[in-house]
Amino acid sequence: MLPVPIRPRKQTYAVQNSISALPPEANLNATVLNQMEKSVIEWFDDLAVGMRFKSPEKIITREEIKRFALEFDPQPYHVDEVAAEQTPLKGLAASGWHTAAIAMRLAVEVRPFGPHPLLGLGVDELRWLAPVRPGDKLHLEGEVVELKPSKTKPQGIARIKWTAFNQHGEPVYTFIPIGIVPRRST
Repeated sequence: MLPVPIRPRKQTYAVQNSISALPPEANLNATVLNQMEKSVIEWFDDLAVGMRFKSPEKIITREEIKRFALEFDPQPYHVDEVAAEQTPLKGLAASGWHTAAIAMRLAVEVRPFGPHPLLGLGVDELRWLAPVRPGDKLHLEGEVVELKPSKTKPQGIARIKWTAFNQHGEPVYTFIPIGIVPRRST
């Protein structure tokens, strides 16, 4: 699935270089490709409050959960399936920081700031809402909730509320990064 931002009222926006980065098996029809070529997000000025984005899915494996946890968050509910049954999580679950890292990767794949990297000042309202389990399929959805152009620099601050959902449509993680996005030169 191609990470194509979507805007309310069914207007579609694509990110720069998405078409050239597609694998040959993408099989997009001419109408979709035409829409993508016409509506490119490149600058802060191309963003609008209410603009929405959706990522492809990522399947979470038992091995990934344990590997991440052994290195960064070695607690029983992340590394030991038997011990995890006796914890408040009632079974093996990904570290919240693993979930955050996956969400970051999915946000990067969406490329909400076009060719510009995701650079930020911090994160607001970070919440882990439900455990992420082996076999879960996560995807990320985001909505631009605030745009604030700088008065002194050629950039703006974009706040996108991102929510990671599992395969059942249940939210498992949410965060609002404070992104720095270059403005179009005048």
